[in-house]
Amino acid sequence: MPQFNPPNYKAGDRLLAADLQAIVDEIKRVGGFSGSGSLQVRRGSHGLQFSFAPETIHYVAQSHAITAMSGTTFGSGTVDVYWADATGNAAAVGMTLNVLNFSHTAIPSGKNCFVSKDAFGRWWITSVEC
Repeated sequence: MPQFNPPNYKAGDRLLAADLQAIVDEIKRVGGFSGSGSLQVRRGSHGLQFSFAPETIHYVAQSHAITAMSGTTFGSGTVDVYWADATGNAAAVGMTLNVLNFSHTAIPSGKNCFVSKDAFGRWWITSVEC
């Protein structure tokens, strides 16, 4: 595997787009990140700190029967994804997702919920009905 040799920049040096892209690619490779997201740079007490923030995706959905978490085993099931059409009404988009449930309460079919994709590519459900 080739070694990564980033340039040693000093104040006032010109940073080229190709150099910055090489740094981003290396952070993703070393960190095992894939997909889309953003590179975040923060100035900390030890200088600059780089981190990769994967894209977060949220959908409005309606559940099929979702099992509850039991012990350390997450519950699971499927949801149908919805969106607000031009008139503001809920409309199915024709996409069904497999989801995990970290609640110890099952979610019955037909409940409104949010689903979110985590950094590992798994979809999680949050019921919004009281």
